[in-house]
Amino acid sequence: MARKKVLVLSEAFGAGHTSAGKAVAEILKSDDVDVKVLELGKYLHPLWFDAIISVYVKTIEFRPEWWGKLYYYHQNHPLRSVPFFLHRLFYHDVFQLLISENPDLIICTHPFPAMVISRLKKKEDILCR
Repeated sequence: MARKKVLVLSEAFGAGHTSAGKAVAEILKSDDVDVKVLELGKYLHPLWFDAIISVYVKTIEFRPEWWGKLYYYHQNHPLRSVPFFLHRLFYHDVFQLLISENPDLIICTHPFPAMVISRLKKKEDILCR
């Protein structure tokens, strides 16, 4: 019997998303299951990601109220309502990652990779086995 492949996608934004993904991976790992945890932005576009994280950290440090307003606004307004051009940069690369990894299950512990996977699922049959 073939081993099952699980891909856990996270991001380094905020506190604990990747730690949660690693905890899930530890629970799922077995003789029958391979689990890979990836911080999607850092994995696919490390230079862009470092710049984005830098802006995020500076915003949290010097203007936490801006991040707070954005965060609370999106509690009642889905992220899909905002033109996140960054996600569009990732679609092709994520699609290629999924082809190469060919996971049986994808788990997202951060909303950004979840949004990308959700949009790809609507467009690509490969995610709908």
